[in-house]
Amino acid sequence: MSALVLALVLVARGGEYEVHKSQAELYAKRGFYADARSELALAMDTPEGRTDPELAWTAAQVAWELQDVEAAIDMAETTARLASDDDVRESAMAWADNLRETFGFLTIAGPYAGMTTRIQLDPRSTIFDPELKRYINKLGVTLRISTDLPIRIGLPVGDYLINGEAATVAAGEESTVALPLHAMGSRGMAAVQVARMEIAAGVAAPFSDRADNTLPSPEVEIGLSEPLGPLTAGIAVALLAQAYREEGSVARAMGGSIAARLGRDLVLHGPVSLRPGVVARAGWMPGIPYLCDGSGEAWACSPASEAPELSSTVYATARMVGVGGELLFEYREAGRTTSLGTGVRLGVEHAWGTVPSQAEAVLADESTIAWTAIDRTVEITAFRMLGQVAIVF
Repeated sequence: MSALVLALVLVARGGEYEVHKSQAELYAKRGFYADARSELALAMDTPEGRTDPELAWTAAQVAWELQDVEAAIDMAETTARLASDDDVRESAMAWADNLRETFGFLTIAGPYAGMTTRIQLDPRSTIFDPELKRYINKLGVTLRISTDLPIRIGLPVGDYLINGEAATVAAGEESTVALPLHAMGSRGMAAVQVARMEIAAGVAAPFSDRADNTLPSPEVEIGLSEPLGPLTAGIAVALLAQAYREEGSVARAMGGSIAARLGRDLVLHGPVSLRPGVVARAGWMPGIPYLCDGSGEAWACSPASEAPELSSTVYATARMVGVGGELLFEYREAGRTTSLGTGVRLGVEHAWGTVPSQAEAVLADESTIAWTAIDRTVEITAFRMLGQVAIVF
């Protein structure tokens, strides 16, 4: 009877092992590494799991994805010990040895026990291995979330800044960096913010009753942004190839502007942030239609929307000033000081302007005619959608 009970228990345990192993592999394939680790622990608690080199190798890879270098080394060595195949054994040992030679361990401590802060990990040494770069990026995103101190992490050999404080990691060795109070919390994150060059390109779409001939047009913007405590301020120069309908055809003329903006970065999830802000802009916009009395040596012209009975058309360039709001959705691989950020900027602005009181127009026969604007004011609402790349300089 006891032998039968033991056999049933062994069968049940064997089925339990297969279930947990399959579930762990499924979680790992889908990128749910924390769940995969839990299932692996249950599978490895069975007799079959303790002797399965394939399970140990899966555990090593999952530990690596979770930035647990010590566990990855331990599981790789376990794989080598359990493997009957020489190639598998040599491959697992080579990976474990490489991790030992490539990584050291850094303890990040606060000024007092039990403190919590967001941590900015900023590598100062050049890393060429793309897998190590991916590891640091993932670890940087994890640390950027609120972290309890002290914390011990595995890092590739090299020099780092931790919230602006210098640290050096040597292969297989332990090191410590103690963050002073000024490097904690929002003050610490503000200290590691950096100036950026922002290059954006996309479409601007102006709308106005007095300029209903304007069309969505390409715009390019180059600017600088600088952190000011919790806020981010910036200035940019934009060039606009404004398209507008001109007597049955589409014409283009260059417009431009200078913009000043002020926003605040809000972390949404990991490397994704949202920056709502306000923007003020001054510039010029071509293609404003005026209809004129074509008699005489000088024309008197009114906005096209107000004088449909006139037949001669000229197009004015208005000087504009405006204000508005914008949202920047941005992805930065490892936090604020990463060398590259990509995003999308959405904005809406309302601008007021005037056209020149007097100007000259070129007629079809290439002669010129002087004209005077009767009503010079213009109001325009513009929508913008720009893709952006931000670069540390």
